[in-house]
Amino acid sequence: LMEFIGTIRKIYPLTEGTSKSTGNAWKCMEFVVETEDKYPQTACFQLMNDNCTRFEIKEGEKVNVQFDIRCREWEGKSYNTLTAWKITKIQ
Repeated sequence: LMEFIGTIRKIYPLTEGTSKSTGNAWKCMEFVVETEDKYPQTACFQLMNDNCTRFEIKEGEKVNVQFDIRCREWEGKSYNTLTAWKITKIQ
């Protein structure tokens, strides 16, 4: 179980498209969370498809994000993607 706790600092606009490999439609929304540690850390997460509307998140909310990590290689470099699958608001 991977989780990250912090405050939502930025929510980016929803993007939509069609998969080149399958032809299926997709939706993606990215958001940035910052920890409240002495030396704050930030991470950018993505919500995919139905999860884009499943969680009603707002900038400034403290949340616990549960996520998966995926790594892919492109042009000789590796890139990580953090895909959120559960977001719990912290009161």
